[in-house]
Formats: sequence, structure tokens, C-alpha cells
Amino acid sequence: MWERAERWAIPIILSIALALMAGCSTRGAPSTEPTVSTPAASSAETAAQAPAAPAPTPFSGPLVLSMWVPDFMGTVSTQPGGAILDGLLTEFAEAQEEPLRVQTQVKTRYGKGGLLDYLRSAYPIAPGILPDIVALDAAELEQAVAAGAVQPLDGVIGEDVLAGLYPAARQMGQIEGRQYAVPYALDIEQVVYDPGVTESAPETWTGLLTGDTRYLIPLSIPAVRSGPAAGVPPALLSHYLGGGHTLDPQTRQLSLESEPLLRMLNFYDQAEEQGQLDERPEELSGLHEARQFYEADTDALIQSSARQLASERELNQDLAFAAAPGWSSPSPAVATGWVLAVVTPDPERQKRAVELLTWLLAAEHNGRWTEAAGWLPVSPAGWDAWEAGPYREFLEEQLALAAPLPTGSDSAAAALALQEAAIAVVRDGVSPLDAAREALTPSQ
Repeated sequence: MWERAERWAIPIILSIALALMAGCSTRGAPSTEPTVSTPAASSAETAAQAPAAPAPTPFSGPLVLSMWVPDFMGTVSTQPGGAILDGLLTEFAEAQEEPLRVQTQVKTRYGKGGLLDYLRSAYPIAPGILPDIVALDAAELEQAVAAGAVQPLDGVIGEDVLAGLYPAARQMGQIEGRQYAVPYALDIEQVVYDPGVTESAPETWTGLLTGDTRYLIPLSIPAVRSGPAAGVPPALLSHYLGGGHTLDPQTRQLSLESEPLLRMLNFYDQAEEQGQLDERPEELSGLHEARQFYEADTDALIQSSARQLASERELNQDLAFAAAPGWSSPSPAVATGWVLAVVTPDPERQKRAVELLTWLLAAEHNGRWTEAAGWLPVSPAGWDAWEAGPYREFLEEQLALAAPLPTGSDSAAAALALQEAAIAVVRDGVSPLDAAREALTPSQ
């Protein structure tokens, strides 16, 4: 019904409400779920368009905290990490002095009917059915903030909690310098190779070009998410930063600079001319599609992610790993992932929601869940729950220096121009200078 209904028509309200009543998972004492107050906007501009928030409604029974989550955060035992998350939510509920239960609702990750779409659509017309907490791809947080659908956490969540996070992870939840979310699941870029064929991964582009190692770089836009950061493939951003561009840690605005852009495009051009790059990189999406090169005993690096490698651990256990090559040193890893944001404006519910976020972010809790679910911890202390080994040490080093995805109004155009320039050079044979000139020319 959802997909066929008009966005602002009455049927959508019924569709969302029915979806919330079905398939929910609860933790703690049974109770009827109380009505959620109408959320206030997070800025003056959105507040003028949003419905006014009534006074908090007193609760006559156990408090119910509701969460909207993606499939990989489901609490069913068949989901990797599901039993651990289920146990954590139960332990949190049982540890409260007053009766409380946590209710989770699994939703589609992206697109129409996905987490962000539901959140933005329900906010102006049916705020009462919104959750207390929502999980979002970090690349889509900015849009949720712009809609006024999530609450700022500055001064609400403990500074000690934020201080313990990796820098890129903490920035992942910030928009224009304000903390709107906390990270829960991380991923980073890397390269993998067959050590039986490839002796070692070159650290620089020059090192790769002096040999005959193939380099499989997926330049497709990840998933179907939307937002300023969504249009830049992590591999491409990693190389652009590896060419000398610096992302401002405060604004995280992506801008195009001629020098790092030309360095990257010249590398792509030379590698393609020597037959070291795939001619259609936009059709590659990572390790799975590139496995044919390993099966053929080809000397090759494959740009991948830690999550891709972890998703098929047994199949990939013989592969070696390294940082992606860069201009004068390895390119920095780009951290992507998912964040948890508070939706409810009700002070009491906010307080309990933040307590739950703090519980889930505890190093031992987040470490146990991420290892089981195939994601990376959000804090250095989270690794203590993981099995020790060379790959863990590598990931710890990479996350400590990782860059976050860009945000801001200008980042979307810069990301698109960056991708178009790279594909023009690799696939269409456009010269690096012409591709750079086109990318740097302001659109009319």
C-alpha cells in the first residue's frame, strides 16, 4: 500500500501505523505502547512549518522505547549479532528501576518506504507514530536534520561517551558542528590481494605503475541512499584524499582542487593505458565481482571494504590486506557506517533514549555486537571484545586515521563532478587535463 499511495494522502498514515503495529520486537515488561508526543523542529526554519509540540503526556504504565532499525540490526537469532543485540536490549530494560521495555521495528534501509523516507514522510503528518530512536546511514543524517526530524544531542549525551569514539566516528554524527547522532556500526576502505600471486601491495601510485599489478577500483555509487555524501564512491574519495586533498574536520565540505584532482586523474590515465584498470569501473561494486581475477591467479589488488571481507570470512581467509595506494603514501581510509539518532522531543523519553544509546555504545557491548554482525567498533576500546590478530591491528590503525564522509550543500555537486571526471578518463579516454577542466568549471 505504501508504495502505491500518494505521499501526502491519508492512506499513507494508515499504512505507516499498521506497519508499526506488525512485526515489532519488544524487550522487558509487557505494556501498551504510550503515544509519542509531536516532535519539535531542530531549527527555526523547520519549526515554522512543523506542528506545535504539546506538553509531555504522563505515562500510566511501563515506558516503551521504540527503535526503527535496518535488517542487520534485527534481534532475531538468525541475524548475525541478533542474539547479542536482543540480550543487550533485555539487559538494559531489566536494569532500570522503573518498568521499561524496548521495541524494535525493522525497516528497509534505503529508498521509498525506507528508514529516512518513513521518517521524513511521517514527521509533518503523523508525528505520533514516530520512534524514539532511529538508525540511519550516516550519509543520510543530514537530510533527517534538515527535516527537523531528529533532536540535537549537545549537552544531552555525556561528553565522556563522545570523547571515547574514533574522531571520524564522532564526526559522522555531526552536522554543521552540532551532534545529532552517535555512530553504531563502522566500515572502511582497504585493498585485498592474493599473497600467493602478489608479493605485496604497493603503497604509492608510482609503485603500482612500475609493475604490472591489476587494480580493481569500484567507482559505482554505493547502494541507493541519498544525500551529499551518497554520490561519492568511498574508493574515489579515498584516492582524492590520497592525492593531497584535505577535508575540513569542522565543515566536512568536499571541494575540488586542481592539484590533487590532476594527480588522481593522471594516475588513473596511466594505469588504464597500461591495462591495469578495469575499463568500466562504474560496473564494479567490490570484492564479489572481482573475485574472478583471483580465481585466474591474476596479480591484482581489489579495492574493497572491511565489511565485504568479513561477510565471507571463510572464503576470504587466505587474502592479504593493506591500505589503498596513494600519491606519496597510502590513501587514508574513508569511514562509512550507521548512526543512532533521537527522534522524540519529550524530555523524559529523550533522557531514557540517551541512556539506551549510552548503554549500546559501551565498549564491551558495541565490541561484542560488531564482531558478531560483521561491522567495526566505534571506539578503540571496542576492540577489546574482538579476537586478537594482524587484521584487527590493521583495522585499529586505519580507523584511528580514517576520514569521514563529506557533508554540506556543495559536497553533492563536487562528488558528482569527481566521479564523472574519473569515469571519463578510465572509460571514455578523456585526457586528465580536459576531465579536470570540466570538473572544475562551475555549472551554469
